[in-house]
Amino acid sequence: MGMLVKTVLKQLRNFWDNMNLLKQFDGTIDHSGKTLLLDHYMGVGDSLWRICLHREIKRRNPNLKLYVSSVGPYWKLIYQNSPYIDKLVDRIGNPPYIGGVDYYISDQRCPHVISDYARKLDALDSLEIWAGFEIRDKSYHYVVTEDEQKWADKFLNKYPRPIVGIQLKSSTWVRTWPPEQVMRLISMLRYNGITVIVIDNGKFEFKDDGIINLCGYNIREVAAIVSKTNLNICPDSGLLHFSCFFKIPTIAIFGGSDPSCRTKYYSTIHLICHGNKYCNLYPCWSHAYICPQGIAPSPCLAAIKAEEVFEIVKQIL
Repeated sequence: MGMLVKTVLKQLRNFWDNMNLLKQFDGTIDHSGKTLLLDHYMGVGDSLWRICLHREIKRRNPNLKLYVSSVGPYWKLIYQNSPYIDKLVDRIGNPPYIGGVDYYISDQRCPHVISDYARKLDALDSLEIWAGFEIRDKSYHYVVTEDEQKWADKFLNKYPRPIVGIQLKSSTWVRTWPPEQVMRLISMLRYNGITVIVIDNGKFEFKDDGIINLCGYNIREVAAIVSKTNLNICPDSGLLHFSCFFKIPTIAIFGGSDPSCRTKYYSTIHLICHGNKYCNLYPCWSHAYICPQGIAPSPCLAAIKAEEVFEIVKQIL
């Protein structure tokens, strides 16, 4: 049996085994007083999608205690005010320490995480299939606290409107719009009197007082600011999901990923994606540092010019 066939069979076996585990929480069995630990493998967008799953599990099992564990710098900040999670658990080891819980389920084998088959589905639909029950409400429940709202208002009050947020890059370079186009767009926005918020996890310096630098702010502070912008422009990234959750007009720039698998439930999104025009490998779904053609930047993203994006900005603002 070939290696590829063995790999596919292993993925399918893991997928079905893990899907059956979560099905028991569809509400037909009484889990009162029991504790479920969900272990997540995810970035910002994945964290937000899973809020819908948490809410549905608690709706079907109101007396179940739900614990969540994960890794990375963002997940605790995103979930810290969630009304659906009873406890956040630091992952210790792999699998994590699971003392004191009745059930442990990892979504490492969720189809969105591992399977090409899932890439034909929106991420939330994929989660629903893995869970084995309907997720009735596919909206997020991310809470910007009153203090965070006041802080964001005070922060932005000294800048003129409109205010546009721009995320400089995605988590991988293969999904990142070329920096020269980003900077050209920022120049065009500033020339037209638009205040620009720059969002990234690195350190950048700008000499223009009309450019607000959020580089280095934590994710809750960024979310509070994003909730009050007039428009956000971003690659396939965390800003995209926060912006659409807050129903802020959002221009999303996609390369080798199919946006229909990321944005199905977003009503305020304006998509730019030319992958099928410039590459016979589209959608490649690459998360590497260089596109599968061995070209950098990715041709599908390099084909998107600042002028095209700015035309959509003018239509929205």
